Amino acid sequence: DRGDALHYAPDAVVDHVNLSRGGPWLAALFAAGRIYAAERAREWSAGLRALYTVAWPAIPFVRLARLFADWPRDVPGLPGRTRLAPTLLLGLVADAAGQAAGFAMGAGDAASRLLRFEFGRAPYVRPAERALLEATPR
Repeated sequence: DRGDALHYAPDAVVDHVNLSRGGPWLAALFAAGRIYAAERAREWSAGLRALYTVAWPAIPFVRLARLFADWPRDVPGLPGRTRLAPTLLLGLVADAAGQAAGFAMGAGDAASRLLRFEFGRAPYVRPAERALLEATPR
């Protein structure tokens, strides 16, 4: 959209945590995938939408292969592919399932579902991480 402004505030402090509880993380990925697919397919024919809807199981494997193609090798402190692959694949499957829903039925209420995770994340992180977030001086 045109007309929006971006303001630079060098003294601004932003608290951020990633979703670390499995259920909310997967639900957020599903919702994001659904929104993405609905927007991507907005001008597509019904046939193309149907094709992508039924082909959704291939999406996580294509994306995982692309991730690993760019994955740095032997970087100290960075977990290896084998260790991260199951978690990455699980997240990619949740996103791809959301894409299938978006291609087939549009975004539905996915935006409102996703917003629940985007604002007020504290309930969706592990207790130890929540304690760190709450202990951060404001």
